Amino acid sequence: MKKIILTICILIVTFSELYAQKNINVAVFSKTAGFRHESIETGIAHFKKWAKTSNWDIVFSEETSFFSDENLAFTDVLVFLSTTGDILDESSKKAIKKYINKGGGFVGIHSASDTEYNWPWYYQMIGAQFKSHPKIQQATLHVNHTSKHPSIKHFNTTFKVVDEWYNFNAPVLSHVNVLMSLDENSYDGGTMNNKHPIAWYHFYDGGRVFYTGMGHTNDIFDNPLYEKHIIEAVNWASGTTN
Repeated sequence: MKKIILTICILIVTFSELYAQKNINVAVFSKTAGFRHESIETGIAHFKKWAKTSNWDIVFSEETSFFSDENLAFTDVLVFLSTTGDILDESSKKAIKKYINKGGGFVGIHSASDTEYNWPWYYQMIGAQFKSHPKIQQATLHVNHTSKHPSIKHFNTTFKVVDEWYNFNAPVLSHVNVLMSLDENSYDGGTMNNKHPIAWYHFYDGGRVFYTGMGHTNDIFDNPLYEKHIIEAVNWASGTTN
């Protein structure tokens, strides 16, 4: 009996280790129908690097046809990397919605909020819609450490960085959980009455959704704090961290 119990314990540990070592399947989509950020190529290069160190199996696409039930069945996290404009057709929208409904993860970076303005479901998922931005400049961000989200644990209470800071068409939707907010007194051109979330997460329609407004410049991808911000966001969206 003791041998049987020991064998069962060994099998449980073995299966647990195999599960823990399972790679995360990440799909990075960067199609644009409006402004195209130069930093997309920089972001792709960094995602390739992060995949090697983070146990991700990664694919890249700018083809709307990528969004099929078959492809998304093998996707743990879908990343919209500075997408812009209307980039999806009805078939791809249906596939993405089904993917989220089944528990898929989504990470939106920078101009993912400047995407699909005419799709109400996407607006509710992404949490805000881009309106305008001032010149690229340094700003101070306040980090909401009452949230234990892994994407911000490594930040101090405040964080200063140079990037392009989005103003949104309306207040960020109230059903998201704010992770970082801009201090509009620290830079020129904020229009959100100092109620200016810039990174957030929520559980939406069955899936895990994360968005950060940072990601316009090439340089920010080399910032180790930002790198960890994105890596931990992807891991969270996959469901492997809480």
